[in-house]
Amino acid sequence: MISTMHTRLARLYAQHLPLRVLPAPIEFPVLTEMMQWHYQFDRDPGLIWLRGYLRECAGE
Repeated sequence: MISTMHTRLARLYAQHLPLRVLPAPIEFPVLTEMMQWHYQFDRDPGLIWLRGYLRECAGE
């Protein structure tokens, strides 16, 4: 099985599973990560918290 993912995530999985982490054979473009939600939920307290938490985890 082959998978492509962020190096940090691959290394985390490899600590707990019998996986080998290898460099990709090609260059990948830089990925842009973003969040999207329906405007009706702009003020939802749970989603406000989740968006803030995701930003914090992403290091913004």
